[in-house]
Amino acid sequence: MSPDYERMLERFYCQVLQNGDIAVDVGAHIGRHTFPMASSIGTRGLVYAFEPLPVQFKKLSDGIQGNIDGNIKLFNHALADITGELTFVEVPDFPEYSGFKERIYHDQSIRRMHVNVEVKRLDDVLYDLTSLKFMKLDAEGAELMILRGAENLIRRLRPYVSFELGDAALVNYDYSSADVFEYFSGMGYSIYSIFGVLLSKDDFVTSSRLQNFWDYVAIPAELTWPAAHEPVKVLLQQLSGASENNTGLQSSSEGMNEVDFLNLRIVELEKNLVDIRKSASWRITSPVRKIYSILTGR
Repeated sequence: MSPDYERMLERFYCQVLQNGDIAVDVGAHIGRHTFPMASSIGTRGLVYAFEPLPVQFKKLSDGIQGNIDGNIKLFNHALADITGELTFVEVPDFPEYSGFKERIYHDQSIRRMHVNVEVKRLDDVLYDLTSLKFMKLDAEGAELMILRGAENLIRRLRPYVSFELGDAALVNYDYSSADVFEYFSGMGYSIYSIFGVLLSKDDFVTSSRLQNFWDYVAIPAELTWPAAHEPVKVLLQQLSGASENNTGLQSSSEGMNEVDFLNLRIVELEKNLVDIRKSASWRITSPVRKIYSILTGR
């Protein structure tokens, strides 16, 4: 079982975004997060979605044809810290692995194609924004390049920034997870795991190496974690096989505070968690075992 980080991330930004907000989706692919963001911001908001790969962009564009609110704006180019053209490694069978550099893949024999893509800086594309609530980055290791090209925007508008990170994706870049941490620290941001755990630099670097977490959120230091235990609840629901609308889950948590709710679910899911914790598949279960240790203190 692999933790459903996409649903955890969606739960996070749905807690953050409100009608009229502005959001940016970098690495939009076919709209997994573009469309939920658009629903969250309503008719007065706007999502700026960036996707460089032609096939994915076409699917994204086709999907937007049914967006009656008209609150999504598309860009068919990549983002980085330069303007011009760069080589892009496209992975046709696993497009989610595509990026500027080759990474460590689950199967090193998978097909790769090298294509040229147009590249711009987010500071140049969205220079006239007056507000920005949330940015989502999914660029297979190029996140720091994108962040450097958006430094003025981030410094000026102070959005929440979610991003994926792991050493397997950074292996061919000339920076490390420590550099990503230093970037945000220098901007006056703190880094949390998607579960809401505040991370020190050492914690973050270790997590990137061991892949304890797959998704992170950088939050302006003047703000606090805004999503309570919502992403953790997604994990617990997944482990128990409960759906989002599971009435038993809703009724069992009714009237409870967050701590009591988590304690109840931990007791009910103890066997599942112990079995997963013993698994030898670190790539799949390391994040679950990490959150298990956080929740139980073991």
